[in-house]
Amino acid sequence: MIAILLVIFYVFLPSITNAESPKFDLYLTKGVLALEAKDYPAAVENLKEALKEDPDNYTANLCYGITLCETGRETECEIYLKKALKLEPLSPRANLELGIFYFKKGLYEESNDYFETVRKTSTDIDITRIADNYIRIIEEKRKTLAPLKKYWSINLTTGMQYDSNVILQNSGGTLPEGISRKSDWRGVVYFDGRYIPSVTPNLMIGPSYSFYQSIHSKLHDFNVQQHLPGLNIKYYSKKGPDISFEYRFEYTTVGGDEYVYSNSFSPMINFKEGNGFSTLLTYRYHIKDFKNSDLFKENTERDGFNHLLGITQFYNVRNFSIYAGYTFDSDNTDKKYWSYQGHSIDAGVNAKLLYGVELSLTGKYYKKYYRKDFPGEDRKRKELNIIYSLELAKNLTNNINVIIGWLYDATYSNIKVFDYRRNITTILLQVVL
Repeated sequence: MIAILLVIFYVFLPSITNAESPKFDLYLTKGVLALEAKDYPAAVENLKEALKEDPDNYTANLCYGITLCETGRETECEIYLKKALKLEPLSPRANLELGIFYFKKGLYEESNDYFETVRKTSTDIDITRIADNYIRIIEEKRKTLAPLKKYWSINLTTGMQYDSNVILQNSGGTLPEGISRKSDWRGVVYFDGRYIPSVTPNLMIGPSYSFYQSIHSKLHDFNVQQHLPGLNIKYYSKKGPDISFEYRFEYTTVGGDEYVYSNSFSPMINFKEGNGFSTLLTYRYHIKDFKNSDLFKENTERDGFNHLLGITQFYNVRNFSIYAGYTFDSDNTDKKYWSYQGHSIDAGVNAKLLYGVELSLTGKYYKKYYRKDFPGEDRKRKELNIIYSLELAKNLTNNINVIIGWLYDATYSNIKVFDYRRNITTILLQVVL
């Protein structure tokens, strides 16, 4: 690092003398000299003052970020290094320092991207040599650490939601048709655990289990409990597409009564197109066995199966990702007035912002056409479901996030009983291991 800092000093010296503010010149010069001498308290003090004079100066942001890294202030360090990179995206120095930062955190694949950028942009032999050395180390770690790869994951999420129009909705399984027309608070708990070890270098097989529970303040009949045990198979190909398969068994209760048993089988193919692009093809076969209860006296009319076929395009680049997709599904039930064909368009954006904040925006447009006239009506049911969501997640630590979200859900139906609007406000605490 001494050699690196010496290079920084001599490379940045011209920019110091060209600065407009005399105070900025003085603080930046003192800060860089203190950084080179490893006098980190003095470097922090002077570089901080330099940034007050010129907060958008590339050199000051980079040097301040390096100093914060050396003093263990990782969150702030990342912010200033990223700002320096934003000011000069093709800067070999900023890419190198961010690569080193992520390497020290054990994020080798992410750090490798920065080192590869250094290779492409740097004309400085010393900087390129440093990046090449890290790339070689990462290659060795890929070989030696492969047997130690983490095969398990745990997600525990809990919090509160305010729903302006409660309907019975679980964490992703079958959606009951009950609509309360009433607002309520509810507590929610969600758990997802997976263990998917490698059978061969390219093949992973293992079980998963998800649990969801909602507890309403007043509308206790709308409490939902869901169990989702499953099996996951993943095959990773170096040249061709990745192939995966998911099996899920669902057992859901509503208000303490049995609501549905179901089985779903879902093969998926992911085509990696390079430059951050990939395309996912999905098929799902879903068998549903509904149960009658005091709240749903004719629930078994919806017994049947569902075919779903979807295509989704993804684009990922560092701190930004976007997706858009189309899905067709066909529901076949014992009573044909519950059977339908659906067309869905989904899109979303995810961006990692400053200070450990992550922003997610999603939207869904879902049109359903039912096959038979609904009882008591002289027409077939038609529905348009529109969902928008906004979510902000803040990293409290590497494993703990706080999530604030808003969701708007509206169904426009030609049969009044199924027409509804709702707003859901959410605050959650998430632990990811």
